[in-house]
Amino acid sequence: MQQQLNDVTVKIFRYFNRHFKDVEDRLKKQDSHIEGIYQLIDSYLKQAETINQDSVLGDKRLQRLEEQIVRINRQARSRVVSQ
Repeated sequence: MQQQLNDVTVKIFRYFNRHFKDVEDRLKKQDSHIEGIYQLIDSYLKQAETINQDSVLGDKRLQRLEEQIVRINRQARSRVVSQ
């Protein structure tokens, strides 16, 4: 009787051991996929940040150019008026 109980216990242990090993393997695989997704998101965020910085720099450059145009326009008007 004790031997049968031991055999059943061993079988149950082996079953759960295999089952949990399969679950652990699937979780590791999912972790790998999730890590890949995080890396992809991080890459996109870095690209978006770079694009945003370029846009801000472009906006500042455009503003400076507009200010230069306004100054040149004022200078041209003052020259026309003074002549």
